[in-house]
Amino acid sequence: MIMKQVTFLLFFATLLLFACNNSNKKQKDNSEAKTEQSKSYENKDIDTDENISKSKSESYYDGFLINSKELDFIIINEPLPEPIPDFISYQMYEKLEYEEGVEYIYNYFSITDNKNEIIKAQLNDGIVTNIFVLSDVAQTEEGIGIGASLDDICGVYLDIELYYTYESDIFFAETPKYPDVQFVISEDSYKYDKKDLTNSDLVEVKPEDFDEKAKIVEIRMF
Repeated sequence: MIMKQVTFLLFFATLLLFACNNSNKKQKDNSEAKTEQSKSYENKDIDTDENISKSKSESYYDGFLINSKELDFIIINEPLPEPIPDFISYQMYEKLEYEEGVEYIYNYFSITDNKNEIIKAQLNDGIVTNIFVLSDVAQTEEGIGIGASLDDICGVYLDIELYYTYESDIFFAETPKYPDVQFVISEDSYKYDKKDLTNSDLVEVKPEDFDEKAKIVEIRMF
């Protein structure tokens, strides 16, 4: 009789121990699953934030807006902002230039994209004096920028005027809509000999003086 009771107690204790171990294992498995799930959500959130940041950074270079004397945060007759927006890739450099035989050293703030210069600002004692748009990352509110055809710009701005200046050796278009902005036209699209345009510092030309390949190759702001 006593042996039966002892056997029964041992059997009951074994069942109880097995049940406790099984319960602890389930709790551990659930805890580990929750931890892994939490890590998964955390990684997903981080990736999402990085993608948003990257998207904003990449799209910003397509959003520069040209106004008279103002290109986004670069403003004529004002210093550059401090600090420069941290998603802008840029460099500062000096350049030796000649104007009418006189030597000048200019300071430039240059925005780059994949090491290509896309916008630069000329500085004098830290003040922006000129802005040069060198790629299609900037447009007027009407969508006119680098690469736009002469037909496009004449169709958008009906009061457009075209000139040649031998001092800078450029053809450019301008409109009262954007004072102090020059839309430089491709030189090789002029149908005639520009040597005939040297009787004055500034000579007016006509849209029909250019062929169908005429387009904007640079935008100057001063």
